[in-house]
Amino acid sequence: SAPEPAQARTANPSLVVGSGSLPFNLQNPSLVGIDLVAITGRLLARLASGYYGVGEHSVDWPPAGQNGAALANGVYLVRFRGDGVTRSQKAVLSR
Repeated sequence: SAPEPAQARTANPSLVVGSGSLPFNLQNPSLVGIDLVAITGRLLARLASGYYGVGEHSVDWPPAGQNGAALANGVYLVRFRGDGVTRSQKAVLSR
């Protein structure tokens, strides 16, 4: 049977207030990248980049860009790459 793809979920329910945790589940060991991207497509922050084993994982999202500056309230994309899949999901920052 074919391997199950990774399951990526944004903060539940896609709303981050102040800060958040972004959980994901891997069915297979994989190199994972999780990026915070502006709606325009510009990379704002790399939240995870590395090898993860099978199972549940999460990364913290302190709502700041790579330079440490606070992000404005608004809609962002969380892009997940790993376990043979690429997914993007909306995350709303509201403080």
